[in-house]
Amino acid sequence: MSKNNMAVKVAVSLMGAVSIGIVFFYIIFISKGYYHADCTDTITWAEAVLDGKALMNSDFYYACLLPFGGQLLMVPFVAIFGVSMTAQLCGMVLFAICFGLALAFLLRSMNFSYKWSVFGVSALFLIVSISEKLREIFWCHIIYYSLGLLFVMVGLGLLLRVLNCEKSKKKYMILLLIWTVLCSMNGIQALTIYGLPVLAAFMANIFFDVKTPFDSKKNENKYKIILALILAIIVGMLLGKIANGNIVAGYQEGYSEFSKQSQWLDNFLSFVPQWFTLFGVEAGSGMLIYSCEGIIELLKIICSLVVLIVPIIMTIMYNKFETIAYKLMILTHSFMTALILLGWVFGSLNTACWRLSPIVGTSVILCIMFAKWIYDKKQYHRMFAIIVIPIEILMIISTIGILKINNTRSESNQALENVIDTLEKNNLQYGYGTFWNANSITLLSDNDVKVRCINVNESGVSPRAYQTNINWYKDNSYKEYFLLLNADEYVTYKYSEKYVEPIKEIESDNYFILVYNYNLLENK
Repeated sequence: MSKNNMAVKVAVSLMGAVSIGIVFFYIIFISKGYYHADCTDTITWAEAVLDGKALMNSDFYYACLLPFGGQLLMVPFVAIFGVSMTAQLCGMVLFAICFGLALAFLLRSMNFSYKWSVFGVSALFLIVSISEKLREIFWCHIIYYSLGLLFVMVGLGLLLRVLNCEKSKKKYMILLLIWTVLCSMNGIQALTIYGLPVLAAFMANIFFDVKTPFDSKKNENKYKIILALILAIIVGMLLGKIANGNIVAGYQEGYSEFSKQSQWLDNFLSFVPQWFTLFGVEAGSGMLIYSCEGIIELLKIICSLVVLIVPIIMTIMYNKFETIAYKLMILTHSFMTALILLGWVFGSLNTACWRLSPIVGTSVILCIMFAKWIYDKKQYHRMFAIIVIPIEILMIISTIGILKINNTRSESNQALENVIDTLEKNNLQYGYGTFWNANSITLLSDNDVKVRCINVNESGVSPRAYQTNINWYKDNSYKEYFLLLNADEYVTYKYSEKYVEPIKEIESDNYFILVYNYNLLENK
């Protein structure tokens, strides 16, 4: 190895270590201060697994049904540390490791060198950490967006090895089918991000290969793979149905509906602004374009557009790419994007920018692949800079953004920490609150203070069937129970039909703590 190559390898290794280290730094030391109720889903599902001694707990009200989900990574840590931030952070670090290894596996399956693989992992890690919302989606809990991207990376990597590794073809085929069965247990979400895009990409690759007749012997094994994948998807979905039993996930079903036809054009036009939002663009009226902040926002806009446009260019150039790895990745991205856009335009996915996050992931991967392809061609080095420089700018902005986070807690989390202190000082360990306060306090207090989810309205208080266990409302082992209400909820409850006078009231940071000497929710 020449000195230049050695220097490049050392530099790339250092970049990889710093990039991944920054993400781990965020997970371990910063993320706790920005946790909120949505981030507690994975760890509460892990608790449900242990409580129910099954993949899915029939006593638990789930937001979505993921039998093969991230909670499986957290189960060992919850068993050891309980429902605590220690268990949460250990689970997220393990997921980040799996996520990085999955991309490295995919890139190595494409015959990428060590240097390009490290660069790819570094780029993806930092770019999906560029905004608070992306950091939440990828590093604060494990939901179908990040999970689906991991499924794609492992699944495509296995498929490429089935196609390219003659000696180990059977081994990788078995692993691919097992992986597809497991992923398909997660139902429509896994199908949208992994199962259907990969299957459709493989079929489309055969269709677009005009030089090879459909009945060619070269396609026989490919048809067998397609049939096997279809069967694996069906088996996985059936196993998922069995695992889920009669459990229904209200949130998951809620955004699967059609939106009004009159909204479809607006839904389509909202895509690009929401894409910018996902990349952390905060430019607005009153901000000068050529101020320091304005230039940073302009860079984010331009670079995020590059990430969006490069896959489109690669799709147009489809026949220019010689290897099946490139063709399958392009087609997988295209089909996945099309499926998500169907839900975005004609459904209700457009209500939240983070539902585009799988597209961000595959777009970044394609940018890295295109950069390598151009670099290998040698005569297109100017094009290489046009792609690599925006990627590096996004990586730098992401790094600076994480390192500039001064507050160890968001304002809302600081208020909840103060409430936890008040509850602990008054020896209150079990109570009820609305969704945005309940599970957050349970996790932030390391389960020392248990707060269960309720509805508060004109009729009084009642259990809320969302991210909670029905048995949590039957507890009567404590001397005192409490209701935790913010100012608006307090007024609503105070003048409700079934208001019950507490034995005492405590105020803390615009919260009202109503204390009772019995379980107010036990018989509801």
